Amino acid sequence: MPTDNDNNTGQLFKAYTSTSPQEVAGCYDSWAEDYETHMSNVGYLHPAMVAGLALRHVPPGSRPILDAGAGTGIMAQILVALGYPEIVGFDGSKDMLAGAAAKNVYTELDQMYLGQPLAYPDDHFQAAVSAGVFTQGHAPLAGLDELVRVVCPGGCIIFSVARVYLAIESREGGRGFHLHEMVSL
Repeated sequence: MPTDNDNNTGQLFKAYTSTSPQEVAGCYDSWAEDYETHMSNVGYLHPAMVAGLALRHVPPGSRPILDAGAGTGIMAQILVALGYPEIVGFDGSKDMLAGAAAKNVYTELDQMYLGQPLAYPDDHFQAAVSAGVFTQGHAPLAGLDELVRVVCPGGCIIFSVARVYLAIESREGGRGFHLHEMVSL
C-alpha cells in the first residue's frame, strides 16, 4: 500500500522529469491541495531559509519583493511576518496560485513561467526570492536573467537549490548548477 511519502516522491519525480513549463505546472496543479502537508512531512525548509537570508540582506523598504515560483505562498507568509509589506508573486501552476491567493499576503499574483519573459518593468523590485524553483525539470538557470532585469540595481536575488539535486547531477555527469555560474551574473 503506497504511503504519503511514496506519493510525495512520485509527485516530485513527475515534476523533475517534466519537459515543459506547462507539464511542470500540471504536476503542481494535481499536487496543490496536499503540497504543504507533504513538504512539511519531509522537512522542507527552503522557504524559511530563503526568507531568513532576505531578512539579513534586504531591509524592508519602499519597493516590493518578488516571490518567483510562489507556489502556495509559504515564503510570502514568512516575509510578511518578518515585516515586508509588499510581496508580488508568480507561479506557473494555477492551483498553487489559488492556494497562495487564499493566504491574502500578496499585493499581486500572476501566472507566469520563470525562464520566459516576465511581465514586470525593469528595476521594479527591491529583491527576488525563490525556493525550490531552480532545479531539474523546473526553471532553467537562464531564468536568472529575467530576475536580474526586474530587480533594481543593488538589489538581491536569493534562491535555494537542493543539495541532493547538486549531488545527483554531479554523480550522473550532468551540467548541474555550479556556484561560479550563479555568482558571475
